[in-house]
Amino acid sequence: FPGDKQLQWFATEGRKGALPDYTSQQFPASGFYVLRTGWDKDAAVTVVKAGPLAFWHNQPDNGTFDYWRRGRNFFPDSGSYVYGGDSAVLAQRNWFRQTRVHNTLTLDGRNLETTQSVTGLWQPEGKEQILVTENPGYKGLKHRRTVFLVDQAYFVIVDEATGNARGTVNLNYHFRGCGEKYGDYGL
Repeated sequence: FPGDKQLQWFATEGRKGALPDYTSQQFPASGFYVLRTGWDKDAAVTVVKAGPLAFWHNQPDNGTFDYWRRGRNFFPDSGSYVYGGDSAVLAQRNWFRQTRVHNTLTLDGRNLETTQSVTGLWQPEGKEQILVTENPGYKGLKHRRTVFLVDQAYFVIVDEATGNARGTVNLNYHFRGCGEKYGDYGL
């Protein structure tokens, strides 16, 4: 790895090495997909989690995404919390694990029953880059999320919920910055 020019570029924040020869990339073993407009400081990036069935370290958050523009995260995922501590710390950890605090679909505000996404389409090159994922989430309800990167300029997210499950379906989008000043960070 010492001769890896791309790793050197990341490690030196672009001062040495070579720019990656791709903008969008999939990591199917972990279930993460990255679509980006470029590698410069003005780039827009969307990271989508659509992972395979996982266990202990997995959260019920398939379909969640982050959206970054000019170095600022406009749709942050709730992430995770520390692993141990007193009852107050564990209560916070459980709060962060809930499906409804991630940028994804819920049924009646409950956690996903299954977290085994399937990638229907991954097209990381061309005028329209496309990611299509499906998660069976709940008995009788499937969530399909399609993310388009159009003209290397803007993202479109299309969510579809299909099935015969009864209840309240909610798309949870956690926009950061209500009331903040954005300066020139326009979406």
